[in-house]
Amino acid sequence: MQALELALVVAQAGNVNSMSDAAVAGLMARAAVEGAGLNVRVNVASLADAAQARALLDELATLRSRAMPLADQVIALAEQRGRLS
Repeated sequence: MQALELALVVAQAGNVNSMSDAAVAGLMARAAVEGAGLNVRVNVASLADAAQARALLDELATLRSRAMPLADQVIALAEQRGRLS
């Protein structure tokens, strides 16, 4: 989340020449969250404790629900400010 928050600052107020960097940061952060999510989902299947597995999946869902819209916002703003679209 910190990487996305920093990328948003760059997308909002950074030099327009750095907008591609901000957009790439948003894309990479999105990929990191999705990749970590895949790891969580594959590993919870082997947990004996169903409550712990559910808690981890809930935490993942919360992270995704916060990260994905923020990544979309970073990318859209960087594209707009940098005239990338």
